[in-house]
Amino acid sequence: MKTQQIVLTISVVAAMAIPRMRWVNFAGQVAQGGDAIMGVAATDTDAGEVCPVNTHGVLLVVAAAPIYRGQSVGCGDDGMAVAAQGGDAFGYALDDVPAGGVLRVLRENHFAIPPYNNTNP
Repeated sequence: MKTQQIVLTISVVAAMAIPRMRWVNFAGQVAQGGDAIMGVAATDTDAGEVCPVNTHGVLLVVAAAPIYRGQSVGCGDDGMAVAAQGGDAFGYALDDVPAGGVLRVLRENHFAIPPYNNTNP
């Protein structure tokens, strides 16, 4: 069994159903590649409910493809972890995992969170 060491958990109102252990964006949605990442959903959350989001520490995320210990980790489709490309890193892998495996990601303060551009009035 893999464990988390969570430093900070915040909340967001879910704009859609969000499965546990998926990257979440600032709009309260399952993140897609290229999104600014708030953190990882701590629980399965239905649309309209408050979703607890783990933002820093050692976080558990489902991997979309094989990832190896020490690789920079980013976000792919459906909020799953992928090997980061360029500056899209949100943490470092602490395990070797196959696609669909649960990955421990070290996410610290030095991972810059891009500014959120709220286009809603």
